[in-house]
Amino acid sequence: MKTNETYIVAIIPYIPQKVVEILKERGEKVEFKTKIQAYLEILEKEFNVVGKVFDSWYVNSKTLLPNTLGELKSNSRVAVVSSFR
Repeated sequence: MKTNETYIVAIIPYIPQKVVEILKERGEKVEFKTKIQAYLEILEKEFNVVGKVFDSWYVNSKTLLPNTLGELKSNSRVAVVSSFR
């Protein structure tokens, strides 16, 4: 791999939630996942990732995990919970 080049590392099929509901009504076994959930699953299963960085549009309670960095929007609320005893 070279610097400043782009590589395809995974292709994740995405099915919108409305389509998943229609398929379930037909009796198909499908599971809805958001794009973020699918992305995190690929990172965890396929790659040895030390840290993750998210754009401000994708920072939320599901993406703010240990070893994660993301810029917050100006109207974001942050609650810090400490588990130290």
